Amino acid sequence: MPLDEENGIRVLVQVACELLQFGFGSGLKRRLVGVEQQSGFQRDLDAFADAIDVGTRIREVTSSLPLTVGDGVNVRLTVSIGAVEWDRIETPEQLDRRATIAMNGAQVNGGNRLEVGAPCEG
Repeated sequence: MPLDEENGIRVLVQVACELLQFGFGSGLKRRLVGVEQQSGFQRDLDAFADAIDVGTRIREVTSSLPLTVGDGVNVRLTVSIGAVEWDRIETPEQLDRRATIAMNGAQVNGGNRLEVGAPCEG
């Protein structure tokens, strides 16, 4: 069922509140940008693995939420996520393009998934 703008905003607010209750608050940003705070190849791998874990958990939590809009209509929200690792060489536009391709792959492969994108060919 497509949502109008008002109900779409209500759903997003409900999801945001639920994610905060599951611990996706200020620590989320630190976990996702950890690669910038520490150096070394192993930390890069850990940060990317952390990002995949966080994306997977966000997808799981979001799809399990009991969401109600309008006059008590229950809706189910799913999330398709594309995850890519930045090599610090490619441009933000190239990184965004790879992430978009991965996200589109998640949608085409059934939705409610996280797909890891191809590495940079640069």
